[in-house]
Amino acid sequence: MRYPNEEIENYRRGAGELENELIDEYRAGTLTRKELIQRGSVLGMSIPLLGLLGGTAERAFAAPMAVGQRGGRIRIGTASIDASLEPPLLQTLAAISVTQISGEQLVYADKNAVLRPRLATSWKPSRGGRSWTFQIRRGVRFHDGKPMTADDVVATFRRLLGPDSQAQSSYKGVIDSVRKVGPNAVRFDLEAPNGLFPYLTGQMTYQSIILPRSYKMPTDLSKPGEFTSKMNGTGPFRLKENRGPGGISWEANPTYWGGRPALDEVDMQILDDQARVTALQSGQIDLAVQVTYEGARQLQRAGKKVLPIRVANHRYLNMNVTKEPFNDVRVRQAIALALDRPGLARGLWGQYAEVGNDSPMWPGYPYTAKVPQRKRDLERARALLRAAGKENLKVTLTCYRGFEMADYAQRVSQALRQIGIDCDVKVFTSVQYFDGVSFGANGKLAPWLATDFGIVDYGGRPVPTTYLNAGLKSGGVWNSARYKSKAFDRILANFIGAPDLAGQRKYAKQLQTQLLKDTPVIYAYFYNFIAATGANVRGYVPGGMADINLRGVTIR
Repeated sequence: MRYPNEEIENYRRGAGELENELIDEYRAGTLTRKELIQRGSVLGMSIPLLGLLGGTAERAFAAPMAVGQRGGRIRIGTASIDASLEPPLLQTLAAISVTQISGEQLVYADKNAVLRPRLATSWKPSRGGRSWTFQIRRGVRFHDGKPMTADDVVATFRRLLGPDSQAQSSYKGVIDSVRKVGPNAVRFDLEAPNGLFPYLTGQMTYQSIILPRSYKMPTDLSKPGEFTSKMNGTGPFRLKENRGPGGISWEANPTYWGGRPALDEVDMQILDDQARVTALQSGQIDLAVQVTYEGARQLQRAGKKVLPIRVANHRYLNMNVTKEPFNDVRVRQAIALALDRPGLARGLWGQYAEVGNDSPMWPGYPYTAKVPQRKRDLERARALLRAAGKENLKVTLTCYRGFEMADYAQRVSQALRQIGIDCDVKVFTSVQYFDGVSFGANGKLAPWLATDFGIVDYGGRPVPTTYLNAGLKSGGVWNSARYKSKAFDRILANFIGAPDLAGQRKYAKQLQTQLLKDTPVIYAYFYNFIAATGANVRGYVPGGMADINLRGVTIR
């Protein structure tokens, strides 16, 4: 830190308690430069200020981007769009990749989990972190030419708080109310303190694309809605044509608030996993949004640019704790002990994966603690089943056909046979698996949530709050394990409400320990999100949620 410094001292005199405590922690040596910049961005401290505080640290987050020629068309290959494109209803990665081209959120979390301004220019917590106020960017227009205002932001989030929105995965039990508190200011009042809340207004809550207050949710979900037809967002590219299964095309938004993008056009083709690899090899496309491990190996051999990004992508393997045989913790622990985690990680994702330890606390998070690693122990697993009187069990494991999930399910099945469990595997299509709603919404429950023993994918998020709130908290809208623990919920509230990294580390360790004890879900491995491009694409950085960020991307 360049200290003492007049500019820093002037800032500190007008800063709040949390900002000053963060600076003191860094001065005391309890935070790294990377942690300073991550945490400071959450508190709404500007990136230039954080760069000044951290000395040369800001260089790591602002590397110069390679420059290619302006203009041209980029051709993108993505998976089948098998679910709604309406932002409040988003569920699948393919749909996410499409909508983020036209739409934007209040903030953007970069690959280092540093929050960058998008439609909000700044944000600030109240004392204690129970309210957060965002200043909304002026001069932004939707693609139909109408101005984007604080009223549109308020309407967007109120819409997302409704029971028919998939965004309840992030917001249920988090946001109490949202209101306009100035011409360009919006305040979120929360149900409890939340030191990580700004992340929930960015692309990790992909449903939070800011839409006009006039937007209406479709009444017939089998038909295209307003956004599907017009994609009226604020992003750098506006819809040119939606050809359905034939693909989608966009053109540069000449009035984009961030300046006209370098690319003239974007063309998206709908291709399955292997077809994307083949299309990139042959030059049919320039960018594959996501590829498998095997696809990455093929593309490397073909001389294409493979772009892995280390994030918290994982597979959530739930066991319904309210139903036989999974209502006995010994059965759940036995199943967890049957798995060879290093073998799964290597076999399914090679060098692009790391071992999990039955919690969503990814090793890359700054607060994840070192706790005993669960390892395969077949003898102990068999002993637990004997003690539970649950020998010779028969179960069915469900998943959908996407990436390595069917292979993972078969490997789990083979492992369980070694401890005397006969495990069938049932593989759905993605359309079948996600056909329905989440817990708490109106309608038929989707099969991926209705299953008693199933695998589903979670995209890489910069913070674990959605994994914890939606997937594990009592009553969570994605809690297919039906896990309900007062102890876990209490620790989770403390973790989310912790105002500093020391508190987050303390409660993260307790969360990890509790989940190892209860084992409602198996998190066997985390894997990199892998995109790939041709040599003609410059400046593309993939996101862990399949979000496509084409700002600054050029093609030659």
